[in-house]
Amino acid sequence: MKKEPPIKIGFDIDEVLAGNFIELFLRYYNERFKANHKKEDILDYDLSKVFGISRKEVTAIFHGFYSSSLFKEIMPAKGSIELIQKLNGEGHELYVVTGRQIFIKEDTIRFLEHYNECFKSIEFTKNDALVDDEKRKLRKVDVCKKLSLSLLVDDQQEHAKDCAREGIEVFLFDKPWNKDCKEENGIKRIYEPYFDEKFLKLF
Repeated sequence: MKKEPPIKIGFDIDEVLAGNFIELFLRYYNERFKANHKKEDILDYDLSKVFGISRKEVTAIFHGFYSSSLFKEIMPAKGSIELIQKLNGEGHELYVVTGRQIFIKEDTIRFLEHYNECFKSIEFTKNDALVDDEKRKLRKVDVCKKLSLSLLVDDQQEHAKDCAREGIEVFLFDKPWNKDCKEENGIKRIYEPYFDEKFLKLF
């Protein structure tokens, strides 16, 4: 649907703005555990189900990844810098809404420097990477409502469905782990290449 600017848009980071996140995480995981997982194997974003281990163990593995040199190799998705700058220039208000833990806040801020201060704020929904406690995690839909966002760009179907139920439009980047999410009720699936002219034409 064509929209008149400005609208408020939220962007996820990992596998949206940061297009090679899972690729680098799996490289770290495979090297550490002598495994051979590929991105197409990740059919559920709950990696405890994919790896057959506890959520606490998955959380600890991510903590190791965040401390590794591979984590620092994460780069902006192709075309994302130019598209974000265009949206910002057209008057849209842009926000980052991420499930990253607060303890990697400084790394996250450094990553977002690629976007030249186009984002009005960075919202984190997790407080502690080593605590598997749902009470210490905000729901993205609640953050989106607090910010009065019109649109969320994300890759997880849980967030997409939550937001769509609250009348927040969702652009869902097509990934192996969200194939079961139907394109309905305000959810629009976006296929690769994600950040290109066809994406801009949606606004």
